Amino acid sequence: MNSRVTGVVLTALTVAGLSVASAQAAAAAPVAGCGSQQLVTLEQAFELVDWRAYTAEERATIEADVTLNYDKNRDGYVCIKQLAPNPGTDKQFGVENYVVSLVGENKARGRL
Repeated sequence: MNSRVTGVVLTALTVAGLSVASAQAAAAAPVAGCGSQQLVTLEQAFELVDWRAYTAEERATIEADVTLNYDKNRDGYVCIKQLAPNPGTDKQFGVENYVVSLVGENKARGRL
């Protein structure tokens, strides 16, 4: 197996492991809400993203990054906001009617 294939396989295994871990964490209640944004599990967030502008390898990298760096409280939930398509984002991403998804942590505020 060449190093490129090994890297893709390792990335896929890492993302698969992270998805299982995040699904287990999402079984518990979320630490906090999202205000005007939508509260979703990591898996739901990944389903909502418009992946047409990304390769499978880029998607795996992004999913791993979001799992590790956006769910900082490790409750398995994130906030998502989706922006309506417009000609500017279509041109930027090279996809017609592209929906931009903004993902962030559901941060607990104040004392617990």
